[in-house]
Amino acid sequence: MNETLTRDADVVWVGAVNSVAPDVENLLDFLPVLYPGGSSWFATMAAEVERGCADAFTAVLDDVTVGVGFGVLKPSNRYKVRTLFVSPSHRGCGVGGALLTALTARAEEVDADEMFVTAASTIRDEFQPLVCKAGFDLIATEADRYGVGRDENIFVRKLP
Repeated sequence: MNETLTRDADVVWVGAVNSVAPDVENLLDFLPVLYPGGSSWFATMAAEVERGCADAFTAVLDDVTVGVGFGVLKPSNRYKVRTLFVSPSHRGCGVGGALLTALTARAEEVDADEMFVTAASTIRDEFQPLVCKAGFDLIATEADRYGVGRDENIFVRKLP
């Protein structure tokens, strides 16, 4: 799925990619800070995208990647949104929604029964409106998932 968003004078292109460019890794430079092994996770994810075992969508503005979404079909026939990130300077412009739309279209293409995404509860106030607008429901919070006092919210969307 490819689409173009226009907001004010900015044109943002959102589409599937077959390889993960270095600017995506730069965009996600916070991963090693938040997750032990974040750098190796990213390398594994990039390799899975290149082998066609996982999906990647990027949002690009003026040749700069401003958002990324990774997804994968799990053996349970559930599609996991592994990562959904938009640079802070481009939030509120529809980029996250466009990435979720692309990921949802992919989940439907592979006949997934449902989609799910998890997020740290510390970003719930920002994240929940985005995913709920896309049809996800908060179904659970796993206490201390990311360490003591660092809870994880689990959002699910049933697919037709």
